[in-house]
Amino acid sequence: MTSRIDQFLPILIGRDAVGQHAVAVQGLLRDAGIASTIYTGSAEGGFDHDVRPFGEWRPDPDSIAMYHVATGSPIADHLVEVAPRIVLDHHNITPPHHFALWSPEMVQGSAWGVRQLHQLAGRAELGVGDSSFNAAELASAGCAHTTVAPILFDPASLGSGVSDLDLTSPAPVWLFVGRLAPNKAQHDVIRAFARYRAVHAPDAVLRLVGMASPPNYGDALHRIVDEIGLQDAVEITGRVTDEELGAHYRAADVFVCLSRHEGFCVPVLEAFHHGLPIVALRSSAVTETIGDGGILLDTAEPDLVAAAAHLVVTDPLARDVVVERGTRRLATFDPATTRQRFLDALSSVVEA
Repeated sequence: MTSRIDQFLPILIGRDAVGQHAVAVQGLLRDAGIASTIYTGSAEGGFDHDVRPFGEWRPDPDSIAMYHVATGSPIADHLVEVAPRIVLDHHNITPPHHFALWSPEMVQGSAWGVRQLHQLAGRAELGVGDSSFNAAELASAGCAHTTVAPILFDPASLGSGVSDLDLTSPAPVWLFVGRLAPNKAQHDVIRAFARYRAVHAPDAVLRLVGMASPPNYGDALHRIVDEIGLQDAVEITGRVTDEELGAHYRAADVFVCLSRHEGFCVPVLEAFHHGLPIVALRSSAVTETIGDGGILLDTAEPDLVAAAAHLVVTDPLARDVVVERGTRRLATFDPATTRQRFLDALSSVVEA
C-alpha cells in the first residue's frame, strides 16, 4: 500500500475552487494515513510549510504525483519526465477558441494545457474527473482508467460575518458569480437582464461577482452595460472577500448562469446552499452539477431567460419547488459523502 501521494498544481489561491480542493484532498489523505505535500509554482493565501515549490520534489520509485489539470504549466512537463507514477485530477481546461477574440496569451496557454493533458493521460495510472464531463475528456485524451469523484468543497465555509457592503434592494436582484471570462458568457447574462428590465421589472439589479480574466473581456462587459444604458442597474464587483461573497448570495433573488463551458461550476453549490433558485443554460458540466435542482434552458435567448427568472422571482410556488430541489441536490455533495467518494476513487492506486 502506498504511503504517500503528493499533489501538484500551477498556482494555489486560497479562494480558488481548485486550490481549496487540493487543501481538502491533503487533509483527506492524511486522515487516511497517507502523507501528502502540495507542490506548486506559486501560492497566495497564507498557506503553511506543507506547500512547497515544485522543484523541491524528490520522488522515490513508488512516488505518486497527483496533478490537478486546469491550465498549461511547466509542472506538467516536469512530471511527464520525472514522476514514477501519475494520477490526474481533471478540473477541465477552457477550450482555446473561447479566448480567440480576447487574449492570444490565454489561447496559447489553453492549447498548451490541452497538449499536456494528452501527454499526461498516456502516463497516468488513473484519471479522476470531478464530473462525468471531465472524466469523458480524460478518456478521450487517452487515459486508460477513469472515474468520477466530485470536487471537495463545503459551501458552509463561505464567510457568514457581517460585511460593510449595503446590498439591500427593494427590487429583484440577479446574481452570477465567476471569473469574468468569455466562456462564462456574462455578456449573455447582461443581455437577458436588459430584456428582464424591459419586460418584467424595470428597477431590477444585476450583480456580476468575479475578477476579469482576460482583462479586456471585463472592459467589454462595461462597454456593453454603457451601450445598453444600464450603468445604474449592473454592478461588476471584481474580486470580493468571503464575507462579501456570502452577503451577495443572501441579497440575491435568482442565480443566473449562462456559461458555455464549465468543468463543474462550484458557485452552483453556493447558490444551493443559500436557497437561491437557479436559472442556467444546459451546457458542459453545468447540466450534471445542477441535476434537477434548477431550471435548465436549451438556449440563452434573452426573452426565455428573462421569463424563467421572472417565474422564480414572482411565483412563490415555483420558487419553493426549485429551491427545495436545489437543497436536495446539494445534499448529494455533502462533504462526508464526497470525501468518501474521492478516497474510493483512489483505492486502485493506493492499494497497488
